[in-house]
Amino acid sequence: MKLPVSGANKSRIASLSRWLNGEGKPSLLLYGGYGTGKTTLMRAAGYALQAYGIDYIFNPARFFDDLQNDFSLCRKPSLLMVDELGREQERVNDYGNMSRPLMDILLYRYDKGYPTILATNLLMEEIGNRYGEYFLDRLRGGYETIFYDEKSYRK
Repeated sequence: MKLPVSGANKSRIASLSRWLNGEGKPSLLLYGGYGTGKTTLMRAAGYALQAYGIDYIFNPARFFDDLQNDFSLCRKPSLLMVDELGREQERVNDYGNMSRPLMDILLYRYDKGYPTILATNLLMEEIGNRYGEYFLDRLRGGYETIFYDEKSYRK
């Protein structure tokens, strides 16, 4: 049986394969419309890595809203996958101190060159508006990008 994989998805799978083989930038950004397969491709990357005994951490962005979570896991060099970037709170109040835990982790990982995969429904301009040009500049410098412009498969 042949799976119905569109030309665009074949290209995305090929891009992911190249990235998994160490080609390109240290991290990967999957972005575009809702229900287009970003999370599916990200999970496929995790399953492929797991088959070779490579660990990864998968969390929705909202996980980082709770400062009780153990963020030290996300500072380790193993692959971090963050789904739904942009759905987390912009700022978190920790005993009167406002912070952006997810941004702090992503910038830390960028500085260390640790691999990260982000999936988001935000477009580049929206990422810049939400997180600032400082983060957007690092995103462009350290992340390979795969864009999704189809309509939702869920409909």
